[in-house]
Amino acid sequence: MSEASAVASGTDEPCALCGRPLGKGRFCLNCGVLRTDAEGTVVRAPRLARLGAFVIDLALIAVTLVVGWLIWYSVTAREGQSPGKRMLGLRVINRDGTLAQPGKMWLRLGLTVLLSGWLDPAFALLNRDAKTLHDLICRTLVVNAAGSEKLLRGTAASAAQEHTPIEESVPFETPAPEPEAAESAEPEVPSKPSFDPDAATLHRLAYLHDQKLITDEEYEDRRQRILDRL
Repeated sequence: MSEASAVASGTDEPCALCGRPLGKGRFCLNCGVLRTDAEGTVVRAPRLARLGAFVIDLALIAVTLVVGWLIWYSVTAREGQSPGKRMLGLRVINRDGTLAQPGKMWLRLGLTVLLSGWLDPAFALLNRDAKTLHDLICRTLVVNAAGSEKLLRGTAASAAQEHTPIEESVPFETPAPEPEAAESAEPEVPSKPSFDPDAATLHRLAYLHDQKLITDEEYEDRRQRILDRL
């Protein structure tokens, strides 16, 4: 039997928490557990708590001059809550048991404004699943925040999985072996030119003669003595 038909006609399926028949509706008629929650931790919000959250939101809107409340709402809507619902520990979910996304929360807020007055929240006092008119239109439910934290973890995990890039398979290529470096031959050290003291003396003697530091006779005499040794 599908969930929709089970909700409409009722079922003898036992509740995950109290073990009694679930009956009609999205929640167990006895303990208020969401019928799609196998762990039995997501429980319908009390009707008076919903009404109290509505009153708190109205008071905060007046105190914060609307703008402050809207900024606050943009933060709490990420977890399926309004400021008033956060204070009283309530959370908005979809009928399938998933967390209501911020877009759905802003849609609910717009419908609440359009359905302004006490008729919309008062409808929750009469509805079997404590749903308001904007809940019926948006197909949402309100549950206790305690016990529904796992819905936040599931949403975060799904978002992380969607944003995880899929790595393309790249064929593994074995790097080619690097060629062995050839043994480098030791560079040849040029031999130092042999020093000839006699040639240096002749060069020095020629420099002194050119600079007129010695006479021609001295130059010829010293030069001849050096040449005689060679």
